[in-house]
Amino acid sequence: MAPRATGRHGAARTAPFADQTGQRLGQHFLLLEPRDLQHSEWSARDERDGSAVEVELRPLGPGGAGRFLEAARRMKTLQHPGVLRLLDHGITQHATGWLAFEAGNGTRLSELLDAGQMDPGPALRLADDLLELLEFAHRDGITCGRFEPNEMFIGPDGAL
Repeated sequence: MAPRATGRHGAARTAPFADQTGQRLGQHFLLLEPRDLQHSEWSARDERDGSAVEVELRPLGPGGAGRFLEAARRMKTLQHPGVLRLLDHGITQHATGWLAFEAGNGTRLSELLDAGQMDPGPALRLADDLLELLEFAHRDGITCGRFEPNEMFIGPDGAL
């Protein structure tokens, strides 16, 4: 899938990360291709078994490493059918935090939206699923900065 050309509200994005195709994160994750123009979301491969993974890169400012590691620790404990499992995380020598998630199954919400208008019933069900996921995460002390349609997967049953 080609990287998205625009960000929220149609604003053009610039890349805070250089192209890192082929870079290895941790001991097992190989970055394959960026999923966005910021090069912050990547398709990757777990070289232990060849499985697909989703990797997110986050720039860490001064004092950000501790907050990042604590958030990753909490994320790793989340167990919910609507949340991708965090496989591993770390910080590069260039102060970039990375999170490696299991690959999402289903269709990305962005693909459904690009195909045309959604019927109100399924749209309301997805909104309800998203609110339930947010409540679940917040109970565990995890706050979510933003959600984008390319980060949400719709399963065969229509659930998020």
